[in-house]
Amino acid sequence: MPMLYGFSESYPVVLIGSGIQGIGDAIWDIGIMAYVFRLAPGREATVFGLHLLLFGIRGTIGPLLSTGLSETLPFSIMLFAASICGWVGVVIFLLPMIRSRFPIRPQSSVNIRRNHSDS
Repeated sequence: MPMLYGFSESYPVVLIGSGIQGIGDAIWDIGIMAYVFRLAPGREATVFGLHLLLFGIRGTIGPLLSTGLSETLPFSIMLFAASICGWVGVVIFLLPMIRSRFPIRPQSSVNIRRNHSDS
C-alpha cells in the first residue's frame, strides 16, 4: 500500500489502497490462526500472545522511527522504503514455494549403467 500512496496522493488511490489492505489483513488473520493451530496444538494462546507482543513492539517502534525520520527524509522516500520492505516480505514468503517447484538437484558427472545381459 505504501507504493500506491507514494505514486499518487489522490482520494481514490487511498480508497483502493485501503480496500486492498483490508483484504490482505483478513487473509493474514486467517492464515496466522491456521498456522498457529498447526504449529502449537494446545498452546495456541501462548504462541498467539507472543505474536501480539512482537506486533506491539513493532507498533511502538514504527511510529517513533517514522516521526524521527520525517524531518530528514521526504515522505515519498519513506513510502518507497516501506514498499521495498513489503516486497522483501513477499519474496521471503514465496521462496519456499518457488524452491519446491524448481528444486536444485546436483548433477552427477558420471552416468553408470549396469549391463544385466550377462546373467
